[in-house]
Amino acid sequence: MSSPLVNQFKKGGISRDVRLTAATGALPLTPFDQVELLFLLTRDSDDEVPKTAQKSLLAVSPSALGAVLKDPSVPAEALAFLGEHTDSD
Repeated sequence: MSSPLVNQFKKGGISRDVRLTAATGALPLTPFDQVELLFLLTRDSDDEVPKTAQKSLLAVSPSALGAVLKDPSVPAEALAFLGEHTDSD
């Protein structure tokens, strides 16, 4: 279940400055909500927001990311994105 803040981003109407700030990972969210929001922002229409969100998403700590990926409600698109953009050792 998404947080009210993430749901607001899903609805739209968030200013570019706030979206860009969120794309840096600076908002106080749970790891799950952070990953969900960053993934959402990788699809933003502004060129800078998706680039920043992708960089932040790929910088999420492996332990936090591992906990998030164990959640069955993680969208398949997010799993595919992470699979395509991360290295597996």
